[in-house]
Amino acid sequence: MKRVILVNIFVAYLLFPLLINFGYIDNILFSNYLYYGTKYSFGDYLVLIFNDLPIHSTLFLCFCLIPLQLIKIFYIYKKTSTSSSLFFKGLTGLFILALIGAFILTGGFILS
Repeated sequence: MKRVILVNIFVAYLLFPLLINFGYIDNILFSNYLYYGTKYSFGDYLVLIFNDLPIHSTLFLCFCLIPLQLIKIFYIYKKTSTSSSLFFKGLTGLFILALIGAFILTGGFILS
């Protein structure tokens, strides 16, 4: 159970912000700290980009990762027929498609 909690926290607070700000990673790598035409220092640029992400990461953890984990634990320990296994696989697939759609709609994969 500790591993599940640590993986969810890792995904929510490290991977999720990187995926949301994927378009700004090339600016960070090439020292191009422009944000809407204004040049910033490295620290100010990171604060500007990652400013409100703890709120988004917490919401992602509370409303996406934890409910999915609870549903998974419920169906694994219930040990019912294969129809519930099929339901869980469908739910996981739907969750992954929703995440991909959310990243695309918010512009997370658009390179600036």
